[in-house]
Amino acid sequence: MIYEKTNSEWKKVTRHKEFLSRDFLAGPDADLFNLCCYNIDEFRGKALRERLWTDMGMDEREFKKIQADADSLLKFSMKWLRRTLFKENRVETSEKD
Repeated sequence: MIYEKTNSEWKKVTRHKEFLSRDFLAGPDADLFNLCCYNIDEFRGKALRERLWTDMGMDEREFKKIQADADSLLKFSMKWLRRTLFKENRVETSEKD
């Protein structure tokens, strides 16, 4: 079940119309993509240093719950990535999506 939820978030990034029309193999976009998808510990550090949860309309208490669980953090990173790369409006962060 966790795999399907994580895969669903991954697909929202990799099947996004903007993703298909841009070159994500180089440059800052590629760096963000790789960070969020493949280096979750480094993303955790970036999220804490730069308070990325505030971009998502969360408070620190909510984010602390997420960052303590790798699956939840990966899901959050995919949502943050969509917001950052594709300029999506605030992405809901609740567990029900």
